[in-house]
Amino acid sequence: MKQFLALIILSISTLSFSQVISENNPYTKEFALDLKKNASKNTAFKSGNTKPTLERISSQFDAFWKQKDYSKKGSGYKPFKRWEQHWSHYLMEDGSIAPPSVLWDAWREKNALESAKNKTNQSPTSTWTSIGPAVVANTATKTAGQGRVNAIALDPNDPNTIYVGAPAGGIWKSTNNGIDWMPLADNLPQIGVSGIAIDPNNSNVIYISTGDDDAGDSYSIGVLKSLDGGATWNTTGLTFNFNLKVPMRSL
Repeated sequence: MKQFLALIILSISTLSFSQVISENNPYTKEFALDLKKNASKNTAFKSGNTKPTLERISSQFDAFWKQKDYSKKGSGYKPFKRWEQHWSHYLMEDGSIAPPSVLWDAWREKNALESAKNKTNQSPTSTWTSIGPAVVANTATKTAGQGRVNAIALDPNDPNTIYVGAPAGGIWKSTNNGIDWMPLADNLPQIGVSGIAIDPNNSNVIYISTGDDDAGDSYSIGVLKSLDGGATWNTTGLTFNFNLKVPMRSL
């Protein structure tokens, strides 16, 4: 059990993106210094001009890139602009980016509203069937059409049951040694999975660390737990400090 708990704690390390607000990042330096200053006091960002709103971070970014060649491959300009566009849809009233807890609560509220609506307006169930291609040949060059896998876990009590986690494709389960697979995270607000742990004494108890562990595809909403083999998921008591993830320029 100690090894199992250690694995869960270790998985928390995958919750944060590889790049956060940093003193080495020219357009987040002042925010990083303010965060560092207030961290020891256990207080939030001060209400002055260093409030890390998306607008201010973007302004610092644009100022840094003024009169610089942003078209250079690998400069970091495009990743930031993609990041900026994505998070512009998830802002708090003060302009700061919503933390995972707020997004989780919004998702639960949305589900509750849809559940109430469906009680009076039942929708037909959709059925989908894959029409292929089922096999993609590997080549010496980069193979298109194949997803990346972050984590693989074998059920300690059933060698035919396998779980895999993808950076933006959720967690999948096979009960026949990988021949067939079923998705287990389609109804979650974030389907990136970077870590999977199964209770060795009860295979129905599963933990996943959400998000992409190298920041490439999805943010984290924390560690989730299932008591029914992945059919349903809920939050856990394992929490982490929310760090704003900002793509850095190339050094």
